Amino acid sequence: MFQQDSAPAHRARSTQNWLTARGIDFIGREDWPSSSPDLNPLDYKYGKIWRFENNEADITLHCDILIKGKYKANGQILIVSLNGDGDAKLKITDVLLKAKLKFADKVRDGVTHYDVKHYKVSYMIRDKVHFDLTNLFKGNPEISQTVLTFLNENWKEVVNEFGGPIVDFVINLAFKNVQQFFKKIPKDELIDV
Repeated sequence: MFQQDSAPAHRARSTQNWLTARGIDFIGREDWPSSSPDLNPLDYKYGKIWRFENNEADITLHCDILIKGKYKANGQILIVSLNGDGDAKLKITDVLLKAKLKFADKVRDGVTHYDVKHYKVSYMIRDKVHFDLTNLFKGNPEISQTVLTFLNENWKEVVNEFGGPIVDFVINLAFKNVQQFFKKIPKDELIDV
């Protein structure tokens, strides 16, 4: 799923038609408020984003990441037992993401597409992680707030302990979108960088 905002190139009828004709899922400009920090999962800051040669791509993103959803938790975080479910928001500021993708040509119905054969992603959090979890302890907001304060004050330890599975989950979601993109767009229609 890709986001289309109100940038002129994104809202152009030809762009919308081109994506629709290729069966690419996207949230259209009419359903996605432009410049909404609450809805923008990756807010790019600056830097070289893309290099592609010899069927290999190097991608570098310097961004903020916002993940929102529902959660259920029953277990232990560091020394604290918890039992809760509710809304979750995880904000990671100033992240450096680096990805290396290796492609192979794949011909389907006489049309050549890029096929992602291998990828590797690394990341470094340069600022902090902020957790916002409602109802962390079912029906006990005081304990929930105390634990949430603890999590946010000790975010590095929490990320070191639990960050791997969360990052892997997000990377796998993003990778599925990347695979779908290359599966739907013929190689000769992609911009040669």
